[in-house]
Amino acid sequence: AYGAAHLTATPTSFRSYEPLADLWLDFGAVESVTGYRRELILADGIARVTFRQGDATLTREAFISAPDNVLAVRVKTDRPGTLAFAVSLTRQRDAMVTATADGQCDLDGQIVDVEKKDGGYEDNPGGSGPGGAHMKFAGRLLARVDRGRVSAEGSQLRIEDAGEAVILFTAATDYNLATLNFDRAIDPAQTSAGILAHAAKKSWPELLQAHLAEHGAMFNRVSLQLDATDATLAKLPTDARLAAVRKGGDDPGLVALYFQFGRYLLMSSSRRPARLPANLQGIWSERLWAPWEADYHLNINLQMNYWPAGSANLAETVAPLMDWFERLAQRGRESASRLYESDGWVAFLATNPFGRVSPSASTL
Repeated sequence: AYGAAHLTATPTSFRSYEPLADLWLDFGAVESVTGYRRELILADGIARVTFRQGDATLTREAFISAPDNVLAVRVKTDRPGTLAFAVSLTRQRDAMVTATADGQCDLDGQIVDVEKKDGGYEDNPGGSGPGGAHMKFAGRLLARVDRGRVSAEGSQLRIEDAGEAVILFTAATDYNLATLNFDRAIDPAQTSAGILAHAAKKSWPELLQAHLAEHGAMFNRVSLQLDATDATLAKLPTDARLAAVRKGGDDPGLVALYFQFGRYLLMSSSRRPARLPANLQGIWSERLWAPWEADYHLNINLQMNYWPAGSANLAETVAPLMDWFERLAQRGRESASRLYESDGWVAFLATNPFGRVSPSASTL
């Protein structure tokens, strides 16, 4: 209590890392579904869903392409001409979405922070620090079909009478790592539109091949085989295998799978073109106010994220961490001088993409 009262200044905390938006594929009322299967293929970096509805089999595949900096999704049916669904982007606040007749959906927004309320601590919806219009962001989506048509319907796109649909999405902000701040010279709408235009020149096989080559070159460096798991157990879904282990079952193959899943998570959250290191909850936080603000805890959490980088042969994932740390150290020289009249640099328990290097209440 003494430390918080005498060694910190208002605000003692900062606002939260936020998700950009939700992408929705709406197939309407889905009935009589059989053979549903959902899988994540770690070695390929592909998420796939298949199911049968009536006399048609639908397949949805998705991956994040580091080479092309896009989310790529393909929805396909084995009954060409029958594929129909809606595509939309949503965000709870601070953004506007528009759809155009040429199959594009644009999301444009700017974070608007409310003023700090009394106390202004982490779980305070008002946050801490000054309010106002802050970081700008934009997302650009393109939907294309092999047959049928794509039309704008309000703020969403409607795909009808298709056999296959490919959806490409990318996004950008006006954050500038060089200054650890947002930069009004950066136009996120222009940035994301440029990325999308480049990726849109490629076919699905071209996008997929570039992704598989880059992803596989990193992921396939390491293999791990433990004592054989019972064949029946190995065919079960992952949640069933976990449940069996909790009841005392022996599943070495699940341990090996868990190891590779960890490598996949680090690859997915901290490799080029990423500009920032993996934070708490990583890129998968779905909350506008994440636990611990999804920040960088320097006491141990950030280090834990990168423990596997060397031993799991993923050295490249450290690059975003080092780039950010170099700038944090530069910012920390001022804190070392002002707080301790010392050379060198200092940072405390909690920090963020904006280079917080002053003590917080939780530090003390």
